[in-house]
Amino acid sequence: MPKIYSDLEKKNIKKRLQNAAADCMMKYGVKKTTVDELVRIANIPKGTFYLFYESKELLLFEVILELHTEIENSMFEDISKIITSMNPDNLTNIIVIAMKKVCESCLLRIMTSNDIEVLSQKLPKEVLEMHLLHDDDSAEKILELFPNAGSLSKESISGAFRAVFFAMIYKREIGEENFYESIRIMVKGIIMQLL
Repeated sequence: MPKIYSDLEKKNIKKRLQNAAADCMMKYGVKKTTVDELVRIANIPKGTFYLFYESKELLLFEVILELHTEIENSMFEDISKIITSMNPDNLTNIIVIAMKKVCESCLLRIMTSNDIEVLSQKLPKEVLEMHLLHDDDSAEKILELFPNAGSLSKESISGAFRAVFFAMIYKREIGEENFYESIRIMVKGIIMQLL
């Protein structure tokens, strides 16, 4: 019979699993992270893992989404602080800072090792579709800042920002020395089209 956990124990176990997942993704990537390693780090029985997650991929994706949301919320908070003095340069700076945070997190390692593709193949289709809808909602928030954006759809703006985001995979090929300046040029180009 499975052990019954209190709400506090459940919260604690889930947090330990999420921390273990972030740690493992940084060290090993998605493919080499195992449920055995996750439960060892979280110090829980393997059977307990499956009370919380159907697969390691769902846990890893949840951690990725939480980190993505945290960075995105920070970006929108910074944008709200400049709303009355917003211009292409200061908005570009905020978006580039958010992208730097991505580069400093496990997200870049996942993207550059093709782990995101492996993860995508093992996730339910509806989970991925929900994430894309979330990206479109974020693009809609950005579009709301630019009432003169005209005929640009939230899907095309979302796609443009996603393309810049995925350019981080090619940081070395773009040139690490000038990488963020190159990203800045692309982001500012998108913002100028929104004006």
